[in-house]
Amino acid sequence: MVRRERRLRWLYAHVLAGPRHPVYRAVVVAWMLAILARATLAQVSGPGWWSAQVLLFVGAALLLRWGGRLGWLVSLVGLLVPLLFLRCWMTQTTLLTAIAAVGLLTTHAECESESECESESECESEPECESESESGSRPAPSEGTVEGEGQGQGDPDRAQEAAVAGAGVPPVVPFAGALVIATYVVAVFHKLNRDYFDPEISCAVYGWQKLDRLTPLLPLPDIAPVVLHTAVLGAELLLAVLLWRRSMRAALVVGTLFHLPLTIALAPAFVFTMGIGFAARMRREQVAAFRASLRAHGRMALLLGLLAAVVTTWSAGVWPIWHLLVKIVLLVGVAWVALRMEGPGARPARGVESWRVRGRALCRRRSPWSLAALGLMAVLASTPYLGTRVQHAGAMLSNLRIDAGCWNHLLVPERVRRVDPYVRIEVARVGGERYRALGLHERREASLMGGLWGDDALRAVRRNWCRPHTRPIRLEGTVRGERFVIEDLCAADAALPAARGAFGGRAWFPGHLRFQTTLSRECRQVCVH
Repeated sequence: MVRRERRLRWLYAHVLAGPRHPVYRAVVVAWMLAILARATLAQVSGPGWWSAQVLLFVGAALLLRWGGRLGWLVSLVGLLVPLLFLRCWMTQTTLLTAIAAVGLLTTHAECESESECESESECESEPECESESESGSRPAPSEGTVEGEGQGQGDPDRAQEAAVAGAGVPPVVPFAGALVIATYVVAVFHKLNRDYFDPEISCAVYGWQKLDRLTPLLPLPDIAPVVLHTAVLGAELLLAVLLWRRSMRAALVVGTLFHLPLTIALAPAFVFTMGIGFAARMRREQVAAFRASLRAHGRMALLLGLLAAVVTTWSAGVWPIWHLLVKIVLLVGVAWVALRMEGPGARPARGVESWRVRGRALCRRRSPWSLAALGLMAVLASTPYLGTRVQHAGAMLSNLRIDAGCWNHLLVPERVRRVDPYVRIEVARVGGERYRALGLHERREASLMGGLWGDDALRAVRRNWCRPHTRPIRLEGTVRGERFVIEDLCAADAALPAARGAFGGRAWFPGHLRFQTTLSRECRQVCVH
C-alpha cells in the first residue's frame, strides 16, 4: 500500500502537478492568454483546426490548474498538428511548440520547503519534506541554484548572479525568455534588406498606411519612411535589451506602444505569444510588484483600457471585432499596471556590474536552457539564407527575398544559399479547349505563371483547384534547376516535384509549410512576409 501511494504521488508530481514558483505561474497565465488570442485568428477556423484548438484549450486549462507535464503534452500535440499537417505559416506556432516541448521535458513539481526530498516519489509529500527540513538535514543545491545562496555566505557576485538567473526557476522559464529576446533580434536582422527600406513596398510603411485606413476618423500623421524604419528596428532592439536587463516596467510599456498598432493592423495575436517571454523574464519580486500594482490600480487600468477601446471604435467609424477590443483593453491595462509598479521589483539591477553578472548567468554550465533557446533561434534564422525555408524563421513582416534574382539582404551574400527552392511555372493550361476558348481560366493560368511556389504548393493547388471543369491542368516549369512537365496535375499518378526537407532529403511532413504562398515572381512586392 505504501509503495502504491508513493507511485501515485510520483505520478502526480511528475505528470500532473507543476512548480509553484511565482514566475512559472506568471508564464502559465501568459500561455493561457496566448492560446485564447490564437483562437481569434481567422486561420484557425479552417478544416481540421478545431480539434487542435480543443487540445490547446485543454492543455492550457491543465497548466493553469495544476501546471504539470500533462498540460504541456496536450498543448504540444495541439501545436504539432497544424504545424506539421495543416500548412500553418505562423512563427508564433514554432515559438509555442518549442516552449511546450521544453516544458514537457523539464517540468515537475517541487517541494514547498527549500529542501529537496530524498526520493522522487516523496516530492509532493509536504509533511515529510517539512520533517526533513526540521531535522536539520542540509539539502544539496538544486539545478539552477548557487551553493551558499540564502545561507548568508558566498561570493556577492554569485548571489547576484543567482538572483539574475532566477534560482529555482523551472528550465522552461529561462528558455521562453531567451527565445523571445532572440526573436526580436532575429526580426531586426531579417529586416536589413533593400526592400524593407524602400518606402513604396516596405512593411513598415504598409503597416502605418493600413492602420491609417482602419481609423479614418482619426487620421494619422504623415511620417517620413526613414523614421518608420528606424522606429520599428529601434523598438525591437530596445525591447530585446530591456528584456535582457529585466527592466520589466519599461519593457511592458514599450512593448505595448510597439505591439498595439501591430495588433490592430497586422498581427492580431503575436503580442500575446511574445508576452510569454515578458513574463518569463520577470524576477520573483517583479511578479509580486506587478500583482500589488494590479490590486491597487486595476480599476484605473480597466478604465483606461476601455477608453482606448472606445477611441478605437470611434476612429474606425464601424464596430470592430469584439476580440480586438478585448485585446486593446488588456494591452493598455497591462501597460498602466506596469507603469504604476512600485518597490524593489519595479527597478532593474543597475551599473556595469549587472551586465557582467547577466553574461555570467547566461553562460554558466548549470543554466543551459537560455543557450538552447538562442541556438534554436539561430538555426531557424539561418534557414532562409540556406534556401531551406522562409516560414517559421522569424522573418515576419520583413520584406526578405531569398529567390534567385531577387535576393535583397544587405549583409548576407546570395552565394550562401544552397539551392533556389521555388517552383517556377513557365506554361500553364487549365481546362479543356472548350473552357479555354471562353477564357474562363485565364486568371488561374496567370496566377500559376506569375507566382513563386514552394515545392509542396502544387499539392495544395491540386487539392483546391481540381474540378471537372478545370481538368486537365497542364504545367511546364523548373524546380531546383531541373525542368518538369505535368500533363494533368489532377491525375492520381501525376509526378509532382518531391517536397524537400531541411537537409535536402525527402520531406517527412509534406503538409508542413516552409515557403510563402503569395510570393510573386516580380522582385518588387509590397510587404513580403
